[in-house]
Amino acid sequence: MRSLASDILRRMPAELTARDRSLRSDAKHLADAVLAGADYFVTRDETFLAATASWSREEYAIDVLRPVDLLRTFIPPSAPTEFRSGRLESVGLRWEEVTASSSGLEEVFVEVHKGEKGKQFRKRLHAVLARPASARIDLLVDERGRKRALLSAEVRGDVLSVAVIRVARGSLGGTIAFQLTRYLRALALERGATAVEVVDDVVDEVLRAALVADGFEGAPLAVKLGRHPRAAQTESLETPGAVADYERKNWLQIVLDKAVPVRIVPIQPRYARELLGFNDTLIQLRERPALGLAREFVYFAAPKMRHWDIPTRVLWYVTKDPRARESSAVRAVVAHSRVLDAEVLDVQDAAEKYRSLGVLHRGEIQGHAIDGKVLVLRFEDTQVLDQPVGKRSFDALLRMHGTTTSLLTTRTGAPGLFDDLIRTQPGWEGR
Repeated sequence: MRSLASDILRRMPAELTARDRSLRSDAKHLADAVLAGADYFVTRDETFLAATASWSREEYAIDVLRPVDLLRTFIPPSAPTEFRSGRLESVGLRWEEVTASSSGLEEVFVEVHKGEKGKQFRKRLHAVLARPASARIDLLVDERGRKRALLSAEVRGDVLSVAVIRVARGSLGGTIAFQLTRYLRALALERGATAVEVVDDVVDEVLRAALVADGFEGAPLAVKLGRHPRAAQTESLETPGAVADYERKNWLQIVLDKAVPVRIVPIQPRYARELLGFNDTLIQLRERPALGLAREFVYFAAPKMRHWDIPTRVLWYVTKDPRARESSAVRAVVAHSRVLDAEVLDVQDAAEKYRSLGVLHRGEIQGHAIDGKVLVLRFEDTQVLDQPVGKRSFDALLRMHGTTTSLLTTRTGAPGLFDDLIRTQPGWEGR
């Protein structure tokens, strides 16, 4: 042990061993751990951590690390498919600007699994903080102040360059990672960029899986953006499933003239506010969700139309608010989504299966049931229209495509109805 402890001590930086004589005892403890076959040596001693950071694993197959890093080593990452949209807003997420590196950030966001050290992490943050005129770092926190994600993205030329992107581990980590990929796209388009490039080279596996699932590829991971698809990209798309796959990987693009099934779903104003994020002049504006609209949700309805082709486009038609005056009632198509699944379930089964999605409690789901059964629509990629299409204009489109203008219940529409409605939106003229 003494011989090994002497070797360990010699590997420590001379300036540290000269300043802190306790490292001699620490070297003996580490030698004991190595000889015992330990994989980890856990300590809060910052000097000891610094003295062993660059060589303990390579030379002695042992990691010297903090208690929190040991815990994070054994916490399995969340799968990106475990999407829990109901919790995105329930935890009250918001962005805060980071103006200095801190140990608190290191404890949560250093990628131990990738071999990243605290010094490397601090250097990464300092490189961004040194350019306050062009770059910034933002921290995603919840209402209890817990750190959920860290992001630094700046436009360079026509590319949104992501220098730092981290997601905290835990039950919500996979959901935030999955949502954050879409947030990057929206942020890039908002800032006039035509591509996103992730230059952070220690992205963890959960976040990497979410990025790849969202169409990012290459090294570094990158994706090209555009509001409108090019004909050469979409002419080979022959089925609704192929269209859905393309739109999922190229969000916010919409592919028209492909005969994708369409349904018009009436929705009460209060559900449109909660489920779709729709606001109008009658409604007090809620804060913009920190990560944008949730990618996936469910909608519970009376099981009157049970058979659904999958995937199907949905046009969300907000019905009249019974509390509003006739002159100020909503009655408009406000958004569209893509239905991934539709099934009729017992209320109890629906509440249990989809407890992480949607906005209704069991009692409210029961209110939509017929003979104890409820229709559950699982949908994704909701886009709120830039200009809601009011009843008069929408009725004209319905008549043009041979659909009744009575919208008390869900209706089937012609694929061309969706195409023509989208062409009423700004930027779609002539497409």
